[in-house]
Parts: sequence; C-alpha cells; structure tokens
Amino acid sequence: MDVFLLLLCLGVLSSVRAKSHQSHWCYHRGQCGPSAWVSRPIGHCNGQRQSPVDIRTSGVTTDPYLTDLTFNGYREKNIMRELTNNGHTVQVTLRPGAGVSGGGLSGQYSAVQFHFHWGNSADFPGSEHLLDGQRFPMELHIVHVKKGKSLPAALADPEGIAVLGFFIEATEAGGTPKGWKTLTSLLKEVTGTGSNKRLALSLSLDDLLRGVDRSKFFRYRGSLTTPDCNEAVVWTVFQEPVKVSRDLIDQFTTVLHLADVYRPVQPLNGRSIFSSPAVGLALGASSRDGSSPARLLTEAEEELYVLSG
Repeated sequence: MDVFLLLLCLGVLSSVRAKSHQSHWCYHRGQCGPSAWVSRPIGHCNGQRQSPVDIRTSGVTTDPYLTDLTFNGYREKNIMRELTNNGHTVQVTLRPGAGVSGGGLSGQYSAVQFHFHWGNSADFPGSEHLLDGQRFPMELHIVHVKKGKSLPAALADPEGIAVLGFFIEATEAGGTPKGWKTLTSLLKEVTGTGSNKRLALSLSLDDLLRGVDRSKFFRYRGSLTTPDCNEAVVWTVFQEPVKVSRDLIDQFTTVLHLADVYRPVQPLNGRSIFSSPAVGLALGASSRDGSSPARLLTEAEEELYVLSG
C-alpha cells in the first residue's frame, strides 16, 4: 500500500473505532469499561498477550541484540498533520517521513501517529505501563506500521506495529521542552469529541523527547491498549521519562475534559521483558532530580480501578 494511503488509514483508525465502539467501550463505566472489554469480550481484549504491563526490573533480561534504535525523520519540522480529539484521547496524525528501525526490530517501521494516556491531574497519574509498580502522570505512544504492510496485514502480524512508549514525569515550572508548550496551547482547539485541527507547526518529534536517553529501553510483545486490542505490537518502553511541567500536564484534563484515559496493567502470562544493555537495573523509587516521583499504585487501588471499569 502507498505510504500516504497507509498513513491516512491509520490516521482515521482511532476515530473510526471511537465511532463504531462509542457505545460499546469506555474507560469509566462498568458495563463498557476495561473489565468488560475482557469479559464480553471485545476483539482480542481477552487474549494472552495483552498490554500494558508492569515492567518489573528485577525480572528483566538484558538482551545484547537490543542495540541503539535508528530514528529517521524525527528531526523533521512540520511533520504533524492534524490534531484530533476522538473522545478517548487526543491524537496527532503525522505526515510521511518519520520512522524507526534497528534496536532489535525486525525491519523498518513508518511513524503514523502519536497519542497520550493520562490520569486526573499530575498528582493522580495515568500512564498505561508501570515501572516497578510506579505509575507516571502520563504516557506518550508513537505508533509505527511495518513498511510494506497494509493496515489489515499489520494488525494481523505479531510484529506488524511498533509502538514507542515514553513515560511523562511532572516537574515544576522550567525545564519543559518548548515543543510541549506549543502542542498544549492547541488543546483548546479540540475540546469536543470528533473535533480536529489541521497543523502547520515548526515542531519535530525530537522536540517532544528532549532529555531522554533513547539507548535505555525495555522490549516485549503485546497488544494495542484499546479495543480491538490486536496482539500485533512490538513494544519499546523507554526507561527515562520526558519531564513536563505539571501545569501543562493538567491541561489535558482541564481543557479536554477527559480524565483517567488508560487501561489497567495486564498479566504477562509467561512473557519475558527484555532490556537494552544501557539500562541500569538498580532503580530506586525515590524522586528524580527533585522532580515529583511517579506514584506507587497499591494492589487495592489497581483492583478498584479494574472493577470500576
């Protein structure tokens, strides 16, 4: 499939699913929340290779083949095509030109969109993946499709989709990458479900990832984290978080009127999680450089979230 057409297809995928499943899945009500995705089930959400997961570094295996990733087009400005509120998250569709390869991936992947997951504020976190039981305020997912694959073929391939996951940690004012200020200033343009805004920004993907050592990452095989939960994803979750001021993080809730848009962690079911050699496995739970630490979620809180859907 032509890259542009593939981009277009995946760019509308979330909005199409949002419309088709609008009355069938949600994040907050028991009859359509995350527990119902599994019990009904919806798509593949009751599968054995689901995401997100809790990355427990004590059980991670270092893989020497997880060398540095190659990021193509991540420095390109004006790569962002459209900002959309699909009712479940806010998503940015990308123009052709960016991609990722290397780092143990089984080929080249084209970047097609990125989106976010968050809680109820910087103090009530909502990352999807956990790191040693800690949930961060937000998580950024950059979605890539394997080159040469149509979207249906990619969703049916265990390695058809490559998602890069970046934890987002709250800091006080100052030190936030400038690109985040630019991006969050546009949230007021997409406050309604289904609303979108065409973009013409001098902003690159690299601009959103300042300060992250991208040689340090975890790798496992999993799924999309929203219905239909296709088990087609090679996950790369980076150890170091992007640091964003808490006032900008809070805007995702206060401006968009969306909160707790994340799926609870899923069982590993025997899967292994690997790390790149650069990862330091002796992680502590203390705050990093004086910034607010990720919040440790108790088992009771996680169970309560699952039951409430």
